[in-house]
Amino acid sequence: MSVNAVMTNRVMRMVGVPAFCRVVARVAPEVNFELWMPVAWNNKLMAVGNGGLAGNINFNSMVAPLRRGYATS
Repeated sequence: MSVNAVMTNRVMRMVGVPAFCRVVARVAPEVNFELWMPVAWNNKLMAVGNGGLAGNINFNSMVAPLRRGYATS
């Protein structure tokens, strides 16, 4: 378990999560997304979010699936 800085509610905080690869992407002009891929991946993806209506990425919701081995976006 490593400690990584995760942005939650506009506040950076340290959380214990497994090692992962963070992919940050933008499809101009409006689509932003992230994919977090754990080193010990369980070959499954768990998408989290709000249907794209809030205009931000809910990093808080991505931590639990990552800890369980899911790639999350």
